[in-house]
Parts: sequence; C-alpha cells; structure tokens
Amino acid sequence: MNANDAVPHYLQLAAQSRSQRGAEEPRWLEEKRAWALASFTAGGFPTRKQEGWRYTSLDKLLTQTFATPREPVYRLSQKSINSLRTTDVEAIRLVFCDGHLVEPLSNINNLPDGIVVGRLRDRLASSSKRVTEQLDRLFANDNEAFDYINTTLAEDGLWLEVAANVSLDRPIEVIYTSQQRDTALLLAPRNLVIMHPGAQATLIEHYSSLPGSNDFTNSVTEISLGADAKLEHYRLQNEGMQTFHKSKLNIRQAGNSRYRGIAVNLGASWARTDYNVRLEGEQASCELNGLYITTDQQLSDFHLDIDHVVPGCRSDEHFKGILLGASRAVFDGRVRVAPDAQKTEAHLKNDNLLLSRNAEIDTKPLLEIFADDVQCSHGTTVGQLDDEQLFYLRSRGIDEQHARSMLCHGFAREVLVGCSVPGFADYVSNAIQNRI
Repeated sequence: MNANDAVPHYLQLAAQSRSQRGAEEPRWLEEKRAWALASFTAGGFPTRKQEGWRYTSLDKLLTQTFATPREPVYRLSQKSINSLRTTDVEAIRLVFCDGHLVEPLSNINNLPDGIVVGRLRDRLASSSKRVTEQLDRLFANDNEAFDYINTTLAEDGLWLEVAANVSLDRPIEVIYTSQQRDTALLLAPRNLVIMHPGAQATLIEHYSSLPGSNDFTNSVTEISLGADAKLEHYRLQNEGMQTFHKSKLNIRQAGNSRYRGIAVNLGASWARTDYNVRLEGEQASCELNGLYITTDQQLSDFHLDIDHVVPGCRSDEHFKGILLGASRAVFDGRVRVAPDAQKTEAHLKNDNLLLSRNAEIDTKPLLEIFADDVQCSHGTTVGQLDDEQLFYLRSRGIDEQHARSMLCHGFAREVLVGCSVPGFADYVSNAIQNRI
C-alpha cells in the first residue's frame, strides 16, 4: 500500500471517529474537523519527493491498518504506572491510556492558584469565547497530513495554563501508554501549553507502551510562552518495538522568554519528531538537546525548524545519535535568521556514533542567514568509538562489551547534563543502558 492507497483507510478512521463522538460537539469544532479532513483529502500523505521527507519513507507505516480508540477497559495498576514515573518528586500527574485519561491513576487535585491542569476533552465542549479563541490557536498551525489527521481524530490530551507571574514548584508529568489488544489503534493526543507573562513551569512527557502494543501515536503539542515566561520541557519516547510514533511541536516565544528542552527517542519501530520554534520577541532564547538510539530495523527521525524573526535572540541545539545493527536515523535541522534579526546568536550541532557497518545516518544541519550582524555556527560528526579509549578500559580489566557500553553511555549522558528534575536523568540513563 503506497501513500495514495492509504488515504481511504484514514478517511474511514475519520468516519468511525465521527460516528463514535455523535452530535455533541460545538459547531466551530465540527467545522474545524471538516476543514482538516478536506485538507488531508486534497493533499494526501507526503512523499520522498518533498524535501522535508526526502530521507524518510512512510512505507513501513502506511502498510499498517489501525482502528480508532473507544473508552478502554483498563488493565493498568498503580504498580505499572509507578514503573513509568520518571521523577522522584511528587509531581502533578496525568495518565492517558489508549488515548483516554485514567483519572484514578492521575493526580491533578489540590493545584496551586493560577494553575490549570486538565484534559483537553473538557475544554472542547466549552462554548466560552475565551476558550474558543485558545482552541482556535491550538489548531492554527496545522500544515501537513499528520496535523490534519490529528485534528480530525483528537479526543483528549493535556491542557496546561499557568497564570502571569506564577511559578510552579513541582513538575507536571504526562504519561501516555497503551495496552496489548488484538487491534492496533491510532492515538491522537492534542496538547496545549499556555505560559502567560512571567510564568514558570516544568513539563515532562513520557510516551510508553505496555508489552504487546502495536499502536500508532500521532501527537501534536502547541506551546505559547509569554514575555519573561520560562518552561523546562523533557520528552521521553520509549514505546515498544512494534509501535509507530509521530510528534509535532509548535513553540512560539515572546520577548525574554526561555525554553529549555530535552528530547530522547529510544523506542518505536518508526519514529519522527518535528520541532517548529519561532522566536518572536527580542531576547528570547531556546535551548534544545536531543538523543536518539536505534537498533535493528528501527528508524528515528528528528526535524528542527528554528526561526529567528526579531533581533537579539539566541538558540542552541545539540543532538546526538547512537546507531546499532541495520538501523537508520535522520537529523534534519534548519535555523533561519530573518533580515531584521540582527544580533542573533544561533548554534546547531549533530554528533553520531555508528556501531555497525549496516547502520545509516542522514544528517543535514542547515543555516539560512539573511542578516549580517550575527554569531552562528553549525556542524555534524559521524564516527565510531575511540580505539584508544577502548584500549584504556580493556587494559583496566574491563571486557570489550562493557567497555563499549560505558563509552556509549558517557556519550549519551552528556545530553542530560543540567537536567533539574530529580530522578529524570537516572531514569533515562537506565533506559539508555537497557537499549545499548
């Protein structure tokens, strides 16, 4: 089944989803879903003839068939959720399973004043003009097939709003997981994060799956940072090897806002993550570190699109990859500096370790600079483990397998330096160790 042949299947999923929802949605949302479905139908899926998908084939994904989720019968326990908690502190926590919030396993009570944490579904039914305007913003950046599919199918997700000058003293952790069943599901979480001027928060997203799951997660997250707002954002994708994962993040930053993110992709048979960051206010800064590890037959794909549109902003992106077996990875990073964006500082770097002759990395860091008073750099490296370092460890009585593992772990661990959430770096390090 090619890209065009797969379109009817996804149209059928849209019809199933509409039938399951019934006629309870407000008119504006029905119109938005209809627009998204028409846009998807007209454009279809991207192909490798398009530059953004040049290195990423959809064949593996589009040969699969999925169903839309119904309210699940949960086989989750508190013990199973505890194993997915990435931090040692008592976080505000939302647990989504098979696309739906599991309230008994979530912890969103006793929130501080000025913090709204909840589920998107409760907002979708609202007729409030203010809420409608916020939701319009949520869907405003749809511009490709998977965005349109998400809008058509989205049922639930995170709604986070932090009032002006409010600082949240504990992290918000969102766990997305799925169960084993006979039918694979297409899950479409939609998340909205609104940080008003001066607000501060830490957000963790953890995408996981229980053994036997073979679902497709297609998520979209919109983040709006007001002036002087600060957000630390950690993302771990560690789903099962039979699953598929597509994430899109749209981040808009006002003046003097600070975004700091860490993105780690370890799981899924086929995974792609797109970051679209737009620095719209002077003195805004974006720091984004990433790590991907692939093993036999895995594909991991990161695309960055960082736009400097005003003067005096800073961005710094550093991604690392470790490739084993017959696996592939793609890193496609672009930093654009607009003509008026003088005094910009931007740095983009990608480093890779290839531990197999059959592994393949396609890396393309790119700068597009239209201003003349800037400090910008970009670069990439592709190599193997250092023989001298291996020899040193072997001479200290460490066998080759453990020596290689130690060097890989040190290479990967650098991405987590500076993580402020207690326990998160150790949790991810253990997951990395299991993978390599």
